Amino acid sequence: MRKAPPTLKVRTSFNIVAGGATELSGCDFSAEVEMRQAEGEGEMNVRLSFSIFTIEVDGKPTLAFDAKRYSEAEAICGDEGLRAKLSLLKSGDVPLCGDNAILDVRLAHPDEAALYRQAAGASQSTDDLMLVYLVELDGPGTS
Repeated sequence: MRKAPPTLKVRTSFNIVAGGATELSGCDFSAEVEMRQAEGEGEMNVRLSFSIFTIEVDGKPTLAFDAKRYSEAEAICGDEGLRAKLSLLKSGDVPLCGDNAILDVRLAHPDEAALYRQAAGASQSTDDLMLVYLVELDGPGTS
């Protein structure tokens, strides 16, 4: 008789990655991670059931992240803390998000998903929801 695979609940929060630096924001979301025993092997395989989403600011793809459901991605996109953070950051000496900017969320295109996976693979964090910038950010002191 085959047993059902265990489901592990994981608590997550924003982990914003830009230029190798990480920063934490205060929003929490929950996610489920399924762990399955590989048949005939003694090790566990982890299967994440997440989709990768992109937030566009005024139509420009700006950051990518993963979420289990579209409704979770919408909640992240609508977070005022994220909007405030984006308004403080600049790319090409222009704020990423102006006061009247329109933020939209959609499924990531293949090239955006590849950038996200590359950054996620290099990250040491396992519990945080990682936001990966798809635009080049100005460094500190750039004006």
